[in-house]
Amino acid sequence: MKIQKIMQKNRTLKDIRRVKSYPSKSSNSFMDKKQGAEFPTIVISGTEMQQYAKVIKEKINNWKRIFGDF
Repeated sequence: MKIQKIMQKNRTLKDIRRVKSYPSKSSNSFMDKKQGAEFPTIVISGTEMQQYAKVIKEKINNWKRIFGDF
């Protein structure tokens, strides 16, 4: 069963970046469909990515303020 995480429902389609949930049939990678490997698909928008990046940058800056440059 394919799981999709959609955090906001009012999204335009071009906003959405899809992560492939499993290797394609042509792919001969180790984790193949034959082994029953199926990974959850996470759907995330570009604006959401920017928000995450902003939060991470703030956290890094806080650590630098506390411990100095490393």
